[in-house]
Amino acid sequence: MVSSYIMEDGLITIEDVAALFGVSTRQIRHYRALRIVKVAQVSHARQYFARSDVLKRKEMFDELRADGNSLEQAGGEIDRRYGRKKR
Repeated sequence: MVSSYIMEDGLITIEDVAALFGVSTRQIRHYRALRIVKVAQVSHARQYFARSDVLKRKEMFDELRADGNSLEQAGGEIDRRYGRKKR
């Protein structure tokens, strides 16, 4: 279950992202390395993700995986679609 706590600026924790994807936080770290999800902000050594960005990336991820794409292929396509903005 996703935490009921969403920061005022729409940021969520890695635990919330894991709950949305239905995987562990360790798997989310792997997804981050593959560019499936992107960290929006780091504060006090804690990573936060933009909820709206996570939701659109998850939707595309689900579609790509249903079409038989690997994690690496999905990450590459998501990165091309949504780009990597400098932090």
